[in-house]
Amino acid sequence: MKRRSFITFAAALLLLSACAKTETLPTEEGTSSSAAEEAVSSAAVLGDTEAPPTEEDLAAEEQIIDIDATTGAFSPSSVSVNRGDQVTLRITSLEGTHGFAVTDLGIDVAVPEGETVEITLPTDTAGSFEFSDSISTETPKGTITIAE
Repeated sequence: MKRRSFITFAAALLLLSACAKTETLPTEEGTSSSAAEEAVSSAAVLGDTEAPPTEEDLAAEEQIIDIDATTGAFSPSSVSVNRGDQVTLRITSLEGTHGFAVTDLGIDVAVPEGETVEITLPTDTAGSFEFSDSISTETPKGTITIAE
């Protein structure tokens, strides 16, 4: 029984020491790196390991732009984004019901007083696009610029 315990202990010790040992491999630049670093680097190149996106990565990927609609005005009245950006417009009607329309981009939504409507802005086409209130008779206007 003691011999079996000793063999199990020796096998566990051998396994642990093998895991802790790192082998140094030469690299092209003349420096060296461990075998573990090489494996991680190779796996990353092959797409085997991918770190999950951070909050900063997600924020860089998606922009949220708040626009307030009041009688006779949108604020801000000018919005600039880049082509290919993921953009969500959050339109809030502060007084009265308003429409938010960007005819050239196929957008036309009603925004009831006190509510917020989210719109995904299509950014696949660069250019300057006018937006307006499709409900109000005072028809406030603004511009969305999608840069190349």
